[in-house]
Amino acid sequence: MAKLIEVGIDSNQIITQIHGEKYSMQEINRNDRKVNIKKSEDKLFQKYYTEAMCALNRNDDHTAWKNLLLWLKNVTKNSAIYSLFDCWTIEIKNMKMKKRLEDRIKNRFYKNNTLSFSLDSLWCEDQKYRAINHYTVLNYTGDFNKTKCDFILDGKHQHKLELEADLIYNNMGFPSKEKFGTRGNDVIPFIVIHSDNLIYQKKYLPLFQKACEDKEISWEMFALLWDKISLKEKGYQRYGTQFEVDSFGNILGLYKLENMNMTNEWRKQVGLDPLSD
Repeated sequence: MAKLIEVGIDSNQIITQIHGEKYSMQEINRNDRKVNIKKSEDKLFQKYYTEAMCALNRNDDHTAWKNLLLWLKNVTKNSAIYSLFDCWTIEIKNMKMKKRLEDRIKNRFYKNNTLSFSLDSLWCEDQKYRAINHYTVLNYTGDFNKTKCDFILDGKHQHKLELEADLIYNNMGFPSKEKFGTRGNDVIPFIVIHSDNLIYQKKYLPLFQKACEDKEISWEMFALLWDKISLKEKGYQRYGTQFEVDSFGNILGLYKLENMNMTNEWRKQVGLDPLSD
């Protein structure tokens, strides 16, 4: 173990596993006992966050907060925001701790850019009912059996997101990737694409096209929105971005295509890879 620490590996990342203790302590001999020492592949921030969640489950708030502070010292900005949209944050008893953590995250990663925090949070709100579980798990160690958050989407919440997207667009257009990162750049497109309001989506289609031409957002966003609108209006899609999924999340196949012979050419025009056979 000393050798591992000597080369710069944090002691918290060292796993000690003892084999051969199948007898009582008095009967263990040198040939029966083996100790394996190895470096954990989990990152320190994952270790501390997982320990914090285990402490919360035991109602040990003191230990949970202590580990969250250690987590905050080691986590990256990219993963930090996901903690505020994890399952534990919706429990009333954890509201104060969530607020304290939010303030710490803002102070460390968004001190001079509150708009960036708002955009990242809005992106997470949009993903909350879709893929947020794929992101919150990044804060946990690989062996932790995390419960999937079961957030239920309702129309009022989606409408609220749409109003917020409108407000941002009216004030500044599409937030730039250079200034606000990938999440900030994607947040308006994703909210529009995920909307069930056809009129709302059609309002944004020419704005998407113009933004793509000006290299403000990805052409993939235009293709996704086009296909969403086309499926609602005509029952088929042009770019092959929409898949039918069953109630268990299994992909059943592509929704109907406008013209199979032209699909890959259309995809090429917007920078998408060809569909495989």
